[in-house]
Amino acid sequence: MDELDLLAELRRDTPRISPAATTAARARLIEAMETPERPTRQVGPVAWRAGLVAALAAAIVTGTVVTEGDGPGPGRGPGFTGMLSAAQPAVAAVADRARTVADREPADSLDPTAWAYVETLQRESQSHEMSTLSDWYTLDGLHYAGVDDSGRITVFNGEPLRDVPSQAFLLDAPNDAEGMARHVYAEVDRIIQGERDHTIRGEIGVDTSRGRDVAAFTLVKQVLLSFYVTPRQQAALYGALAYIPGVTVIDDVADAAGRHGQAFGITDSQSVRSEIIIDSRTYRYLGTRAIFTEDWTEPSHPPGIAPDSDPAHPLRFPKGTVIELTAKMASGIVSGPGEREEGGESP
Repeated sequence: MDELDLLAELRRDTPRISPAATTAARARLIEAMETPERPTRQVGPVAWRAGLVAALAAAIVTGTVVTEGDGPGPGRGPGFTGMLSAAQPAVAAVADRARTVADREPADSLDPTAWAYVETLQRESQSHEMSTLSDWYTLDGLHYAGVDDSGRITVFNGEPLRDVPSQAFLLDAPNDAEGMARHVYAEVDRIIQGERDHTIRGEIGVDTSRGRDVAAFTLVKQVLLSFYVTPRQQAALYGALAYIPGVTVIDDVADAAGRHGQAFGITDSQSVRSEIIIDSRTYRYLGTRAIFTEDWTEPSHPPGIAPDSDPAHPLRFPKGTVIELTAKMASGIVSGPGEREEGGESP
């Protein structure tokens, strides 16, 4: 069984990637084999499957790239130089309320070398079993840690310029909505260029195969889910969503922990709506969901392209099928890897 056979086995409940992505992914896998191996992180079924599929899907490059030179870190170069879309009032209104609440709290002063702890709950899309993931990161993205197969905390080095996304994305990020939107699109453009140059390594997955705007939304979604984000940074990220065409506000969505709130959502070309769920009262981030908004059937394959599944039984997803459900259960600044109790954000 080669890498693509393994993908076929794992992706039964995930929309297929295109033939172009398959070809590019194989090249990336070969390149990755030449990269020194890092210690294994213990992750649950949803995270492992989503990470693999997203890394392969991210091999497609779409959208318009607007970049200017090489920056010193993720999202920290000269930045996005194009025109932003007009802010969408409904999304901006929620972000403004979140900012009002965040401004009532003391100003944040964070050491880039500080460690943050993040605990997430993820539902496996086939069995619906829940997996709890624990991760630690330094705020500069240079070090991170996880629980290995033997239950020990393993620390290894990050590479913020290659890892996508990285906690370093939030270093020196603007706290205003428009500035954060430019910061987000600058990082997406860097990712797209990095995919072309094979200098990007997708650890969590920012899928660029469905357009630049969906990629911008996905970047915001993954940063909120995976890293420590202060209330002001949360509000700025919500505000950035207002500048992404197609983002809407959805009422009464539940995360993997059963907590209800409202959500920001964007629907891609395969009728999958990706959602960022927040508390309707406190505006704290809760989790994510992805759901089919229409019935979807796997398209036929071009001649000469081997399908990932049985052509006689294409993948089908009825409207309303949930293919991703997560919850961020805890997040905060801690004294080091393995620590979980020292202050910070706690949704």
